[in-house]
Amino acid sequence: MCGIFGFIDKSQQLSKNTLELMSQKLRHRGPDAQGTFINREKNVYLGHNRLSIIDLSANGNQPMSNENQNLWLVYNGEIYNYQEIRQYLMAKGHVFKSDSDTEVILHAYEEWGISCLEKFRGMFAFALWDNNAGKLILVRDRLGIKPLYYLDNNGVFAFASESKAFLTLKDNIWQPEINFDNLQFLLGFNFLPSNTETILQGIKKLAPGNYLILQNNQITIEPYWQLKKSRQLFNVKFADSLAEFERLLEESVRLRMRSDVPVGIMLSGGLDSSVIAALAQKNCPTKINTITASFNHKQDESHYAQLVAQHIGSNHHTLKIDTQDVSDDLEKYIGYFDDLSSFDGGLITNIILTQKIRELGVIVLLLGEGADEVLGGYSWYGLSKFPFNLLPNKIRNLLYYYSISRNLSFNPKFYWKKLNNLIKDFADQDDFDVICQLECLYQLPNHYLMKVDKGTMANATEARVPYLDHKFVEFAYNLPAKYKLRGSLYSFKKSNEKYILRQVAEKYLPPVICQRKKQGFLLPVSDVLKANLDKVHDYIFAADSLSRQLFPEKKLAKLFSKTMIKSSKPYLNAGEIEKELFLWKLWLLECWQKHYFSNH
Repeated sequence: MCGIFGFIDKSQQLSKNTLELMSQKLRHRGPDAQGTFINREKNVYLGHNRLSIIDLSANGNQPMSNENQNLWLVYNGEIYNYQEIRQYLMAKGHVFKSDSDTEVILHAYEEWGISCLEKFRGMFAFALWDNNAGKLILVRDRLGIKPLYYLDNNGVFAFASESKAFLTLKDNIWQPEINFDNLQFLLGFNFLPSNTETILQGIKKLAPGNYLILQNNQITIEPYWQLKKSRQLFNVKFADSLAEFERLLEESVRLRMRSDVPVGIMLSGGLDSSVIAALAQKNCPTKINTITASFNHKQDESHYAQLVAQHIGSNHHTLKIDTQDVSDDLEKYIGYFDDLSSFDGGLITNIILTQKIRELGVIVLLLGEGADEVLGGYSWYGLSKFPFNLLPNKIRNLLYYYSISRNLSFNPKFYWKKLNNLIKDFADQDDFDVICQLECLYQLPNHYLMKVDKGTMANATEARVPYLDHKFVEFAYNLPAKYKLRGSLYSFKKSNEKYILRQVAEKYLPPVICQRKKQGFLLPVSDVLKANLDKVHDYIFAADSLSRQLFPEKKLAKLFSKTMIKSSKPYLNAGEIEKELFLWKLWLLECWQKHYFSNH
């Protein structure tokens, strides 16, 4: 796991100094080594900040070249099946100078060209300069686990793992400016439902499962992977599906245990992470490290994690997080939100946790992210059991909208066009699959996975997500819906989400864990707001606030006069929670604007 960055400067406005400034912006992603490659003849500049995971020697440093030095690579991520690919390539005559997975990419490209992407199982974002062909290739993994941003303006094409690297560019190339349409989508959905756009004018994301080629000043973008529906598994018996499901998941966990540095399991005590922990312990000859967060809050679930740890026999660590930790350092944490992909407070939780986890000596973490999206783990998947064909399209799409937004901060009419553009791509699929596609292809890469990447990389910690191995995702996606979701036709509370995963869990975990409903690591937003109410008010009503540009002051004032954060009630109704979350988003927005724009 690392930070990559670079540019091709046809206008010859930039220099090595720019590359060094970009490196400083992303130093948190790779503190172990820094390197650059410059081809002044073709104005190519590549940079890399390394977090050493595989082959800790200097042989694994980047940028890395092949023997002829006509290929140069900067790479962020892990190719988990690199050992198998390496063995095949060595048998074909390729000679390796390191034991790193980075070098496997170079030799795989020599052997198969761009088709090498089909061979890789992992998470990755990389830039490869092919000097003989005079082209730069950018690649992002299939599910968007690793981020990759780029811009193309005024004779400069630049890329980076985080958009903040572009703050080092000259003003005539780029300067930060808000895209207010996208900002409104972000506020309404809690994430921006686009795989290519950001809330920053001129900054693009490379979509998951795509590669970009820059050659002769022309940009082409092509997909190399798509999540496709097949009826091949439709008539397979449940017992056979269950066996293959478990095999693929265990294989995914085993591959993700490969590391030359200590590995831990982030254990919430919920179903998803508990299964990962159990399979990891099964495949490890020594006690694994399991780690959980404990809040001074009524929603703390660390006792469930302790129960799992005792059951599987892991070496367990409970890390205490106090609300005051967030209140004291929010302005510092906000810098790691980067382009503000999400308002999820879980990103802050991840930052605080990984800081403490690094103190334990753990550098690689396995997480339970992705199971809900792939296996129907959220209660709104129950919408798919409703007879949608009896409803008008407009009502049907509104329910789909609910399934990915859950927070109507604005008039839904504003979102109809955006939502319909998303839905039309899946028009020929059944309702369960539509929701699954929306979750896996939009919510995951633009919300949850950005929370994971930026929250863990803030402290140079590598997060791995076994549920998002593409072979496992393809298999799980194509299982009949009844293998994933069972229960009442109309009651979300009585539905049995992730049914097939619960069947696996019964082999390894206590019954109370197998049947638990989802809770997750929750930042106690209400407590944080209560502790900072005066500060929040000052931010939102500042003369240069974005909130005042977006909303009438009377509406903003109501958030303070009627909001429940002044209340001492132990439980809040749905409307109160929505107001509270909206206030939280506005506060984060103002903190982000102040930090991001002041760093240009």
